[in-house]
Amino acid sequence: METFTNMHCEPCRVGAPVATDEEIAEFMPQLPEWKLVERDGV
Repeated sequence: METFTNMHCEPCRVGAPVATDEEIAEFMPQLPEWKLVERDGV
């Protein structure tokens, strides 16, 4: 599993690829203080 410290941050933009359910499940344990928020389908 790749950690966030080894990744490059890319700002959200129209047409940007979204995280899959599998990716979310993989990375959320690394961010215990974060929660997944969806607004207006985004």
